[in-house]
Formats: sequence, structure tokens, C-alpha cells
Amino acid sequence: MMREDFAATQAAFCREHCAVFEDTEENRLEYTPIFEEYTAALETAIDAHLTETVEGFDMMTFAESLEAREGTEALEGEVFELLATLSSFEAFKELMLSY
Repeated sequence: MMREDFAATQAAFCREHCAVFEDTEENRLEYTPIFEEYTAALETAIDAHLTETVEGFDMMTFAESLEAREGTEALEGEVFELLATLSSFEAFKELMLSY
């Protein structure tokens, strides 16, 4: 996920959609499909890479493991912040607003 091509893909997505987002408490309905598209695209990229490089990798098991550790020091750092944007709409919206 820290590879240059992955970061470039994420940045391109954010640039393409960031103008839709407003820094308000209220969330517009059009945010939902953008969040779903973002999540699907990044999950697909992560899954493909890990399946290719980690023998026996299973995305569901990985996701459950992350959820079990959520909020602990074990999940600190840039990689885990990125992963949070896949499951947390609030983290995703923050990312979009930062662009």
C-alpha cells in the first residue's frame, strides 16, 4: 500500500472526487457511492497484491484481524490510517476534505 503506484491511484481518485465534499456536519447522499467506489477499488488492489505475495492470504480473515485490534497501539501508523479510510466513512471524508 505504500508503493508509489498505489499512492498515485489513491491520489488520483481523491483529486477526481474531492470537489464534491464540503466541510459540514451534514453528509450529502452523493458521498455514499463515491465512498463505495473508493472502498471497492482499494480493497481490490490490496487483495490482489496480498494474494499474489502472501501465501494463503484471505481478505476476510485479514479484515477480521484488523477489526479485533482496532483502537490498539498495534494499529498505529500511516498504513493503518489508510486502512481506516476503507471502513470508516468519517476517515474517508477527512481524506477527501484534505485534498
